[in-house]
Amino acid sequence: MDGGRPTTARPKTSSGRAASAARANRRPPTAGRNHDRPRSPIGTPSDHTNGMVVTGRAVSRAGVVPPSAMGSRVPSRLGTANVGRPITAQRMIPPGTGHIRPLTQQGLAGVARTSSRAGTGFGNRQVFDKTYFVGIIRTKINALNSEIESLSREVDKGERDRQNLVVYEQKAEEEASEIRELQGKLMDYNMIADRLHTNADMNQMEIELSELREKNAELSQSVEDAFMARKTKEDEVKHLQAAVTQKKRENANLINAIDPELREAYERVKEESGLIKLHVRQKEMELESIMKEKAKLEEEVTKSPLKQEAVLLYERLSELQCKKNEIESEMKSEGTPEELRARFVEQVKKCNEDIAVIQKQMAEVKSGIDFAHEELRELQTEVATASNDRSERVKELKSREEHMDRFMDSYPNIRKERLEKLDSVGEEIVRTLSLISRNMHKAEAGEKVQSFDGDKVNDMLMSYVSADELQNVHLSIQEEMASIVTLRQQLADDQETLEQRERELKSELTPKPDEEEEKAKLTVEWEIVNRRVRDFEAVLSEVDARVQELLEHRSSCNSKLSGNEHFPKLQSLQVEYQTLKKGNVDLQEEFNNREKETNYDSTKEHVLALQMEYNRTLIASINQKFR
Repeated sequence: MDGGRPTTARPKTSSGRAASAARANRRPPTAGRNHDRPRSPIGTPSDHTNGMVVTGRAVSRAGVVPPSAMGSRVPSRLGTANVGRPITAQRMIPPGTGHIRPLTQQGLAGVARTSSRAGTGFGNRQVFDKTYFVGIIRTKINALNSEIESLSREVDKGERDRQNLVVYEQKAEEEASEIRELQGKLMDYNMIADRLHTNADMNQMEIELSELREKNAELSQSVEDAFMARKTKEDEVKHLQAAVTQKKRENANLINAIDPELREAYERVKEESGLIKLHVRQKEMELESIMKEKAKLEEEVTKSPLKQEAVLLYERLSELQCKKNEIESEMKSEGTPEELRARFVEQVKKCNEDIAVIQKQMAEVKSGIDFAHEELRELQTEVATASNDRSERVKELKSREEHMDRFMDSYPNIRKERLEKLDSVGEEIVRTLSLISRNMHKAEAGEKVQSFDGDKVNDMLMSYVSADELQNVHLSIQEEMASIVTLRQQLADDQETLEQRERELKSELTPKPDEEEEKAKLTVEWEIVNRRVRDFEAVLSEVDARVQELLEHRSSCNSKLSGNEHFPKLQSLQVEYQTLKKGNVDLQEEFNNREKETNYDSTKEHVLALQMEYNRTLIASINQKFR
């Protein structure tokens, strides 16, 4: 047994019984394949002994025991764990220096790995260096390459399927043609079999054959005629196409020879015409499809009484809905007085604009007439103003002269009446003064007699007139004197005013050289104005004739255009063009609004800036974490 062992085998143990016991407890070779291998004491850090820190170290290749010829051994031998071979998986580290050396992935035994941030399965990587990101990129590239390969395989498969489909279609066409030929032969054979079963006469069959040959000949001739007619039509079409091409070339040369502005306008109108034709064609197709759908629906409705009743109810419902909308619109239209006023103002403005557009053409035709009438009116106004001023002055002077004549005629009578009144007033004053003087004489005589009794004096005064009467007479005399003084002053003022007015009238009635010159000047101007009026009347007749000629030309043009078959089409196209132009403007506005709503450039820039800031924050936090 000893001679059979190799020289490189491990020595026997000191106790064969223990070795045999170890061999008896040996694990099978496949015992550790389906579960993790138990940890050995070699990779387990020991406890703190003698103040030294013991750290685990990875087992080297020299420390791994190769399996012997007798089979695999138990990784840890309990009997010889502390004797014999020294432990090489542990070393003693001075206290206080165990935290200096960083823990690598191989040293983190028994610690669960955390998932990577990018999800690439690089384990519990602690340092995110260049190799880490290169690994992530390679993983992504491999995934992309695998996806590209799968898509390429799908594309190749689709291409092969398409080629196979083309081949199958060709084969199907060939088989269909062969089936049609066989069906024709089968029909011939069936007809022959029918003839044989019915015992048809040979002569009758020959007659039918001759008839069929004649029909075949006629059909061949008709086909030949149709072919010749088609060939003739094709030749005519080619000739017409050549003529059209020549005309197009000539038109192109003419267009190139005209003014660039007119050519641009022509090209623009041509493009618009093409767009309108395309739009009309689309509308016609839509109308045709709608009419077909309408006919189909009408046919379905006529077949079903329920649908007819539903159509009637739907029409009634639509009418009621229209009435409802009208009532709602009327209710909405009845707004506040300010809104009504604004709406009426807008309507009036619109009507005024329409009226201005209508009157613009009339104003252009009547501008010359209005100008001539305006000048004539100005001249007549000047002449009338001059004549009115002169006539008013003459009338005023005449009225003043008549007034002065009437006053001078009535002046002697008025003067006589006033003098008589003054004489009567003077006599009354003299009489009153004499009465006062007599009474005053008696009063003075009573005052001189000192020893005269007062009662006697009073009796004496009362015997003649009372004091109240004297006082009343005195007051009336004072009033008369005041009125006489006022009347005298008024007469003096009136006389002075009349004398001054008489002097003014005499000076105004006296002819002056300036008035003669003004009269001559006005006469010359009047003649000039009359001459211009005659000239304007002649021009007015010419303008009226020109206006009448223009109106006749306009009516003739309208009659010609109304007789032209293309004029209504042109009008309808113009209306449709305006409608399309308005619709284009509305669509452009809607497009601009949608573009403003969907413009995400500013949002994209903001998001990219936030992403960059977030990346910088992450990198800074990672650097601080591993610093």
